[in-house]
Amino acid sequence: MIIRNKTLLGALGLFVVVVGLLIAREISLNIQYRNNAQIINQSRLSEETANVPLQPILRSTDPIIGQGAKQLFFFGDFTCSACKAQWQLLRAKQQAQPKSLTIIWKDTIDLSNSESLAAAVAARCSGKDFGRAADELFKQNDQLSAARYQQIAKDLGLNQASFVDCQKNPSPTSLIQEDVQEAIALGLSQSPTVYFNNRWYVGGLTEIELSNL
Repeated sequence: MIIRNKTLLGALGLFVVVVGLLIAREISLNIQYRNNAQIINQSRLSEETANVPLQPILRSTDPIIGQGAKQLFFFGDFTCSACKAQWQLLRAKQQAQPKSLTIIWKDTIDLSNSESLAAAVAARCSGKDFGRAADELFKQNDQLSAARYQQIAKDLGLNQASFVDCQKNPSPTSLIQEDVQEAIALGLSQSPTVYFNNRWYVGGLTEIELSNL
Protein backbone atom coordinates (compact mmCIF):
# COMPACT_ATOMS: atom_id res chain seq x y z
CA MET A 1 0.00 0.00 0.00
CA ILE A 2 2.77 2.41 0.92
CA ILE A 3 4.65 1.51 -2.26
CA ARG A 4 1.52 2.14 -4.35
CA ASN A 5 1.00 5.56 -2.70
CA LYS A 6 4.62 6.48 -3.42
CA THR A 7 4.19 5.36 -7.01
CA LEU A 8 1.00 7.41 -7.35
CA LEU A 9 2.68 10.40 -5.74
CA GLY A 10 5.64 10.09 -8.10
CA ALA A 11 3.37 9.83 -11.12
CA LEU A 12 1.43 12.86 -9.96
CA GLY A 13 4.64 14.80 -9.47
CA LEU A 14 5.85 13.83 -12.93
CA PHE A 15 2.52 14.94 -14.40
CA VAL A 16 2.81 18.33 -12.70
CA VAL A 17 6.36 18.75 -14.03
CA VAL A 18 5.30 17.84 -17.60
CA VAL A 19 2.33 20.22 -17.48
CA GLY A 20 4.62 22.94 -16.14
CA LEU A 21 7.10 22.38 -18.97
CA LEU A 22 4.30 22.51 -21.56
CA ILE A 23 2.97 25.78 -20.11
CA ALA A 24 6.46 27.28 -20.04
CA ARG A 25 7.03 26.21 -23.65
CA GLU A 26 3.71 27.78 -24.72
CA ILE A 27 4.61 31.05 -22.98
CA SER A 28 8.03 31.01 -24.63
CA LEU A 29 6.50 30.41 -28.07
CA ASN A 30 4.01 33.23 -27.55
CA ILE A 31 6.78 35.63 -26.57
CA GLN A 32 8.87 34.55 -29.55
CA TYR A 33 5.86 34.96 -31.88
CA ARG A 34 5.20 38.49 -30.60
CA ASN A 35 8.88 39.40 -31.00
CA ASN A 36 8.93 38.01 -34.54
CA ALA A 37 5.73 39.85 -35.38
CA GLN A 38 7.24 43.07 -34.07
CA ILE A 39 10.38 42.54 -36.16
CA ILE A 40 8.26 41.81 -39.26
CA ASN A 41 6.14 44.91 -38.67
CA GLN A 42 9.25 47.04 -38.21
CA SER A 43 10.70 45.56 -41.42
CA ARG A 44 7.49 46.30 -43.32
CA LEU A 45 7.48 49.84 -41.94
CA SER A 46 11.08 50.32 -43.09
CA GLU A 47 10.21 49.00 -46.56
CA GLU A 48 7.18 51.27 -46.78
CA THR A 49 9.29 54.25 -45.71
CA ALA A 50 11.95 53.34 -48.26
CA ASN A 51 9.30 53.19 -51.01
CA VAL A 52 8.03 56.70 -50.33
CA PRO A 53 9.08 58.68 -53.43
CA LEU A 54 11.69 61.37 -52.93
CA GLN A 55 10.72 64.88 -53.90
CA PRO A 56 12.63 67.61 -55.75
CA ILE A 57 14.00 70.57 -53.80
CA LEU A 58 12.61 73.99 -54.64
CA ARG A 59 15.48 76.48 -54.48
CA SER A 60 15.30 80.24 -54.70
CA THR A 61 17.71 80.03 -57.65
CA ASP A 62 15.51 77.66 -59.70
CA PRO A 63 14.11 79.21 -62.90
CA ILE A 64 10.33 79.49 -62.50
CA ILE A 65 8.15 79.90 -65.57
CA GLY A 66 4.52 80.93 -65.28
CA GLN A 67 2.22 81.81 -62.41
CA GLY A 68 -0.19 78.90 -62.44
CA ALA A 69 -1.81 77.33 -59.41
CA LYS A 70 -0.22 73.93 -60.02
CA GLN A 71 3.55 73.43 -59.77
CA LEU A 72 5.46 71.04 -62.00
CA PHE A 73 9.17 70.19 -61.84
CA PHE A 74 10.79 69.66 -65.23
CA PHE A 75 14.17 67.89 -65.40
CA GLY A 76 15.45 68.55 -68.89
CA ASP A 77 18.35 69.14 -71.27
CA PHE A 78 18.24 71.60 -74.17
CA THR A 79 19.91 69.17 -76.57
CA CYS A 80 17.34 66.43 -75.91
CA SER A 81 14.65 65.99 -78.59
CA ALA A 82 12.21 64.33 -76.18
CA CYS A 83 12.73 67.25 -73.77
CA LYS A 84 11.94 69.64 -76.62
CA ALA A 85 8.65 67.87 -77.34
CA GLN A 86 7.68 67.83 -73.66
CA TRP A 87 8.64 71.48 -73.16
CA GLN A 88 6.55 72.59 -76.12
CA LEU A 89 3.55 70.65 -74.79
CA LEU A 90 3.89 72.29 -71.38
CA ARG A 91 4.31 75.77 -72.86
CA ALA A 92 1.26 75.26 -75.07
CA LYS A 93 -0.69 74.35 -71.94
CA GLN A 94 0.52 77.53 -70.24
CA GLN A 95 -0.42 79.69 -73.21
CA ALA A 96 -3.87 78.14 -73.48
CA GLN A 97 -4.48 78.36 -69.72
CA PRO A 98 -2.08 80.96 -68.25
CA LYS A 99 -3.18 80.36 -64.64
CA SER A 100 -3.05 76.58 -64.85
CA LEU A 101 0.61 75.68 -64.52
CA THR A 102 3.94 76.82 -63.08
CA ILE A 103 7.06 75.11 -64.45
CA ILE A 104 10.11 74.80 -62.21
CA TRP A 105 13.16 74.08 -64.33
CA LYS A 106 15.88 71.61 -63.29
CA ASP A 107 18.95 71.07 -65.49
CA THR A 108 20.19 67.68 -66.60
CA ILE A 109 23.31 67.50 -68.74
CA ASP A 110 24.27 65.19 -71.60
CA LEU A 111 28.01 64.68 -71.11
CA SER A 112 28.33 63.33 -74.65
CA ASN A 113 27.20 66.67 -76.12
CA SER A 114 29.43 69.69 -75.53
CA GLU A 115 26.53 72.08 -76.23
CA SER A 116 24.41 70.64 -73.43
CA LEU A 117 26.17 72.58 -70.67
CA ALA A 118 26.76 75.64 -72.86
CA ALA A 119 23.05 75.89 -73.67
CA ALA A 120 22.12 75.46 -70.00
CA VAL A 121 24.49 78.30 -69.07
CA ALA A 122 23.04 80.51 -71.81
CA ALA A 123 19.53 79.88 -70.48
CA ARG A 124 20.57 80.72 -66.93
CA CYS A 125 22.22 83.92 -68.14
CA SER A 126 18.93 85.06 -69.64
CA GLY A 127 17.71 85.76 -66.10
CA LYS A 128 14.03 86.68 -65.88
CA ASP A 129 13.68 85.86 -69.58
CA PHE A 130 14.54 82.20 -68.96
CA GLY A 131 11.22 80.95 -70.32
CA ARG A 132 11.57 82.78 -73.63
CA ALA A 133 15.24 81.79 -73.88
CA ALA A 134 14.30 78.14 -73.27
CA ASP A 135 11.66 78.39 -76.01
CA GLU A 136 14.30 79.55 -78.50
CA LEU A 137 16.97 77.11 -77.36
CA PHE A 138 14.60 74.18 -77.82
CA LYS A 139 13.30 75.56 -81.11
CA GLN A 140 16.87 75.80 -82.43
CA ASN A 141 18.41 72.87 -80.56
CA ASP A 142 19.78 71.32 -83.74
CA GLN A 143 21.82 74.49 -84.40
CA LEU A 144 23.25 75.27 -80.96
CA SER A 145 26.58 77.13 -80.86
CA ALA A 146 28.24 80.12 -79.19
CA ALA A 147 27.11 82.36 -82.04
CA ARG A 148 23.56 81.05 -81.74
CA TYR A 149 23.43 81.90 -78.02
CA GLN A 150 24.55 85.44 -78.77
CA GLN A 151 21.89 85.79 -81.44
CA ILE A 152 19.17 84.49 -79.14
CA ALA A 153 20.25 86.95 -76.44
CA LYS A 154 20.15 89.77 -78.98
CA ASP A 155 16.71 88.72 -80.24
CA LEU A 156 15.42 88.68 -76.66
CA GLY A 157 16.74 92.20 -76.10
CA LEU A 158 19.22 91.15 -73.42
CA ASN A 159 22.20 93.30 -72.56
CA GLN A 160 24.95 91.72 -74.67
CA ALA A 161 27.86 92.66 -72.41
CA SER A 162 26.11 91.37 -69.28
CA PHE A 163 25.14 88.17 -71.09
CA VAL A 164 28.75 87.48 -72.15
CA ASP A 165 30.07 88.26 -68.66
CA CYS A 166 27.53 85.87 -67.17
CA GLN A 167 28.63 83.07 -69.50
CA LYS A 168 32.19 83.47 -68.23
CA ASN A 169 31.09 83.54 -64.60
CA PRO A 170 31.27 80.16 -62.74
CA SER A 171 28.03 80.85 -60.86
CA PRO A 172 25.59 79.52 -63.51
CA THR A 173 27.64 76.34 -63.88
CA SER A 174 27.56 75.83 -60.10
CA LEU A 175 23.76 76.11 -60.09
CA ILE A 176 23.52 73.63 -62.96
CA GLN A 177 25.80 71.22 -61.09
CA GLU A 178 23.47 71.44 -58.07
CA ASP A 179 20.58 70.34 -60.28
CA VAL A 180 22.60 67.48 -61.77
CA GLN A 181 23.63 66.27 -58.30
CA GLU A 182 20.00 66.47 -57.18
CA ALA A 183 18.88 64.40 -60.17
CA ILE A 184 21.51 61.77 -59.32
CA ALA A 185 20.42 61.72 -55.66
CA LEU A 186 16.81 61.23 -56.77
CA GLY A 187 17.86 58.30 -58.95
CA LEU A 188 16.72 59.89 -62.20
CA SER A 189 18.05 58.13 -65.27
CA GLN A 190 16.17 59.71 -68.17
CA SER A 191 15.40 63.13 -69.60
CA PRO A 192 12.84 64.47 -69.58
CA THR A 193 11.47 63.52 -66.19
CA VAL A 194 8.55 65.40 -64.68
CA TYR A 195 7.44 65.56 -61.05
CA PHE A 196 3.84 66.62 -60.58
CA ASN A 197 1.24 66.09 -57.87
CA ASN A 198 3.52 63.76 -55.86
CA ARG A 199 4.16 61.53 -58.89
CA TRP A 200 7.13 60.97 -61.17
CA TYR A 201 6.63 60.81 -64.93
CA VAL A 202 9.74 59.35 -66.56
CA GLY A 203 9.81 60.49 -70.16
CA GLY A 204 7.34 63.27 -69.35
CA LEU A 205 3.58 63.62 -69.44
CA THR A 206 1.49 62.38 -72.34
CA GLU A 207 -0.91 64.75 -74.11
CA ILE A 208 -3.84 63.00 -72.42
CA GLU A 209 -2.26 63.31 -68.95
CA LEU A 210 -1.46 66.94 -69.63
CA SER A 211 -4.99 67.71 -70.79
CA ASN A 212 -6.31 66.38 -67.48
CA LEU A 213 -4.18 68.72 -65.37
